[in-house]
Amino acid sequence: MTTMVTRDQLVLEANVRLDTGDVTGLAESIAANGVITPLTVRPNGSDGTFYVTAGHRRLAAIDLLLEQGAWTTQSEIPVFVRIEETDADRIVTQVVENLQREALDPIEEGLAYHALTEAGRSQRDIAHQVGVNQSTVSRRLALLKLSTSAQALVRTGALDPDLGVLMAKLPHEVQDELVAAGRIDSWAIEQAIERVKQEHELAKLVKAVEKAGYVLVEPDEVPEDWGVKDTFRSVEEVTEVVPTGEGQPVLIGRLTYSGPCIMLMGKKRAPKNADEAAAAKEKLDRKAARLGRKAYLDSLRKLVSRQTPAKLAPLVFELYAPTTPTSAKQICEVLDLEPVQTAEGKPDYQATVMAWAGMDPKGRAQVAAAILFAERSYNEPIKAVLAEAGIEPEDQVVRRIRAELETEQA
Repeated sequence: MTTMVTRDQLVLEANVRLDTGDVTGLAESIAANGVITPLTVRPNGSDGTFYVTAGHRRLAAIDLLLEQGAWTTQSEIPVFVRIEETDADRIVTQVVENLQREALDPIEEGLAYHALTEAGRSQRDIAHQVGVNQSTVSRRLALLKLSTSAQALVRTGALDPDLGVLMAKLPHEVQDELVAAGRIDSWAIEQAIERVKQEHELAKLVKAVEKAGYVLVEPDEVPEDWGVKDTFRSVEEVTEVVPTGEGQPVLIGRLTYSGPCIMLMGKKRAPKNADEAAAAKEKLDRKAARLGRKAYLDSLRKLVSRQTPAKLAPLVFELYAPTTPTSAKQICEVLDLEPVQTAEGKPDYQATVMAWAGMDPKGRAQVAAAILFAERSYNEPIKAVLAEAGIEPEDQVVRRIRAELETEQA
């Protein structure tokens, strides 16, 4: 039922909205036209007062008018009284009203949905009652797994809620690191997720080798005349490897280009002669170049597969288009495309790239080309984009992988 009450009869109750925001405009409207839409309330015992279930912003506007002397404690306020209402019903009412009038921010939505789940409502029930998709409820609830600093960015709009859901997969300390560094793009978040995953796998591997009786040491604790005799890259491998017997078996754990790795150490075998040493070095250089190229292309593929950074778009037109077989072949490598064949049975890289990109010559093919050739064309703005995405230049990748291979094969 609808009735009239005064401000003294209304009692504030917890609201799903964390902040009523600026109500100056609303206060001016109420001063001029009165309260058009009744507040929703429920009885507070039998003393004639009521808890405000929905309408907190209107009540805040009335309080502002009271402070300004433009409203009196005896001025009448229309309310709609709900006699029987559970806590869950109250929250549903608040959520629906706030979504219809002035949208809750994603964190406020998540808190409201969480309160409903605590009251025994399923996500499906919540979605039906509030009038949203169940996936929306699930994703808003996921945002509550964000750290305080990350939630603050979501509330202000600095962090897209979809990216927030992705970031929520990370431990709070890693989230805070990304926020502090200003790295809240999808690339940085997914890189962090992969790093955390690999660190977890390495921890499992360390536990397995220690259980098998090995001693885990730091690299600087290994004698200079010792090198890598074997590597363990999975828990299953640990149970199959037999120690070399050359003194106490010791291991070094680290993350490498190919994932978690633990190295079994033993005394180095010196090359038999200079020719053997030169051949071993040449073989190592070729392997490092091949693996480095693959790792570099993999990182570019991941970047190309995502939405192109907006800051890259103005630079694309100035760079290479797939107008030559050589550039088209390079783009096919980045995109991992299987080339179509000409009538003579030869690969047609240009046709392959254009078929993938459609008829728009300024489309994805040019973006891929821009990314691929950025380093070689010395385009500083695009190099900055790649650096921001965490992509190492190819020569640096090769040097890093060569150092790892040299350590493993010493």
